[in-house]
Amino acid sequence: MSNALPSGGAPVLIPHWEWRTFATSGDCVRTLEDLGTRLGTSDRREISLICTTSSHDVTIRDGRMALKWRKQVRPEGLERWDSVLDFTFPCGRETLQRLFEAWDIPSPGFSQPLYTMQTFLEEIVHNHPGLRMVTVEKYAESYSLEGTRCEWTRLVANQTHCECLCIEHEDPGLILQVVRCLGLQARPHASYPTGLKAALQLDTQH
Repeated sequence: MSNALPSGGAPVLIPHWEWRTFATSGDCVRTLEDLGTRLGTSDRREISLICTTSSHDVTIRDGRMALKWRKQVRPEGLERWDSVLDFTFPCGRETLQRLFEAWDIPSPGFSQPLYTMQTFLEEIVHNHPGLRMVTVEKYAESYSLEGTRCEWTRLVANQTHCECLCIEHEDPGLILQVVRCLGLQARPHASYPTGLKAALQLDTQH
């Protein structure tokens, strides 16, 4: 499938690289506190839509749905992400059709011209065999280290507890430098949707 997607009509963020690992240790967080600059904390609730055959990241938060597209993967495991769809509910079926094109899965057929979030989740997502809805509660602590943004997050995803650390920047070299600084070279990399799939033991192809 082509990497190009129709615009969702929302501002597009600057593509960035991410390195992420799940099941982090307390030592890593203490190192961030010692070496980095604390940026703040956040608590939020959101819904992740997991497609069993896609690597894309789809999140619903505060009535707004966004899709991040994994455009590139480096040999070291770093991933380059780009926000390509961003819209609010209620939304038209043409917009939702673009979401299914991004997932590259069959469209269920939309009987209504306009969908609220609840209707979309109950009638479309719940009944689609390739989709899973995951309710997520997040507590995140953010730090700046060597110019990168580091976010350590505690997650409760469908009542399953897990933790992850994400390091992001436009320059992949800076990210790798921070990974070495934190002593995480041997840690396995996993994107956010991949990590959720593993934590929830979903039977997937990605």
